[in-house]
Amino acid sequence: MLNRFRDRDPPFPETAGMLRTFCTDGLVFGRSEENLPTGSMDPKRIDSAGVEGLLAQLDDDGLTVALGDVIQVPWDHVFELLENPHYPGCRSILGLPEDRGYVPALESYHTLTDRDFAIAVAGWYDAAGGRVRDLQVCGAIAKNKTGFGLLSRQVWETLSHISRFQRRPDTERDHVSQRRQWGKIRRLAISAGAQLDSFLFRGVVLTPEKLDIRLRSNEAGGKRIVEVIPTFHDAPETWLDEFDQRRDVPDLYNIPSANGDIQVLISPPVKTVLENIKRLHGRRVAGVRAEAFLINPYAALGEAASETIEEAQFLAARAEAGLLFERFVAHIERDALGYPFQIGLHIEAAKAAEQIESEIRAFADDNELEQFISEIESALSAGRQLCGWQGYDFELLGETPRELDLLRQALKAHREPPMLVSYATIYDLSLYSSRIENIGAEKAYYSPFIARKRKRKAGFPIISFP
Repeated sequence: MLNRFRDRDPPFPETAGMLRTFCTDGLVFGRSEENLPTGSMDPKRIDSAGVEGLLAQLDDDGLTVALGDVIQVPWDHVFELLENPHYPGCRSILGLPEDRGYVPALESYHTLTDRDFAIAVAGWYDAAGGRVRDLQVCGAIAKNKTGFGLLSRQVWETLSHISRFQRRPDTERDHVSQRRQWGKIRRLAISAGAQLDSFLFRGVVLTPEKLDIRLRSNEAGGKRIVEVIPTFHDAPETWLDEFDQRRDVPDLYNIPSANGDIQVLISPPVKTVLENIKRLHGRRVAGVRAEAFLINPYAALGEAASETIEEAQFLAARAEAGLLFERFVAHIERDALGYPFQIGLHIEAAKAAEQIESEIRAFADDNELEQFISEIESALSAGRQLCGWQGYDFELLGETPRELDLLRQALKAHREPPMLVSYATIYDLSLYSSRIENIGAEKAYYSPFIARKRKRKAGFPIISFP
C-alpha cells in the first residue's frame, strides 16, 4: 500500500507530506482529498518526514488497514500506539490532538424488557464537571469552539458499544440479550467516568464473564478438605448467600441492595462451572478429589472452566490459602567409577503464584530413601495427585514413576560395595593421557638397518650389530 503511494505521481509536491483526517473508525491517510472518506473531520496535510516511515512500520506490525487508495489506522490501534513506549513521538507524527477529559452523560429510553430500549448520549462534561456545549464527536475525536481533542480509550469504547447496541438486530432485542449488553456498557461507562441517569444508575446489571475461585483449606481425620468459593468482579456482598440458597443456577439473579436490586446475568460458560461447583456437597472436596481439584480445576469443573477461570488467578488463590506444592526429580551424584555416593531430590517449590525456589535435599541414609520410595509408590497406587513427606507436599506428575525408577536403581547400587577398579575403567582411554593410543600386550620393536663392513685396523677387534 505504501509502495503504491511512492510509485505513482502525487498530485502535490512530495515535500508537502500526506493528508491526515479523522473518521468514525480511525485515522485515515491519503495523497489526495478526493480519496478521503466522506464525513471525515479535520483533513490536514502532515509535513512530518517520518509519517511514511511510521506507517510502513505499522503496516509491518499489522496495525493498518488498506482501503483503496488510503490507509486507515483503527482507533483501538491508535490507543495501543499511544500506550506503547516503543513508539515515542507517534502522537505528533500522526497529527493527533492533545487529550481532553470529556465524558458523556447517558440517558435511557423505555425499559430493559422493551424491544425498543435505547441508550443515548444526552450531553458532555469536562474534567471539572462543567457542561460542554456544541461538542462534535467523530470516532475518538471531539471538537468544539476551543479546538480538537482526543477522548480517552474508555470513553471511546463506551461510545463504540452504545453505537453497536443501537444497531443490534431483532434477534438481540429480548430482555436477556439487552440486559447482557447493558451490563457491559454500564461497566465501561463507569470506568470512563460517564454520568448516568437515574434508571441507568439504579439498573445495575452484572454480566460476569470470568469467575474468581477462592479457596479455604482445612484438615479433618487426616484428610485435606478444601472449600471452593466462586465469586466475580464487583460481586454483591450477599452473592455467595444467594448462590448457596438456590438448588439450581438460574440465568438471572435478583439480589437486593440498599440502592435497589442488583441483577446478575449468568452466561452459559459461567453457568456450567457454577453448576459443577453446586454439585460439590457444601462446595467442598476432600481427600483424593480435593487433591485432583487443586492440581487441575479444569478437569474437575469441565471444559467451560478454561474459559471462565484464569490460571494466574487460581494459582494466586492457592498461594493465598497456603496451598503451595513442590515437585521433585532424582538428584544422584556419582564418582568416577559410577558409584552413587550421594542420592537426593532436586525440589522446586512454588512460594507464590510466579515465584519458584529450588533446593537439593539429600537423603540421610538408605533407610530414609527406601521409606520415601515406599510412600510415593503407595500414593501412586492409590491414584493420588499429592504425597506429603517430611513437610513437603509433592505433586505426582506423569514423570514421577520414571524418577522413582532412577532412585530405586541408585539405592540398589549404593547398597553394593563400591568397586575400587573395574575392567571397564582400566580400558577407558578417556581416563589416561591423550598420548596413550591403545592398551594391550606390548609389541616387538624393530629398527632394521644395513650394517657396513669396515677394514680391521691393527689392534682393534671388528664389532658388528645384529
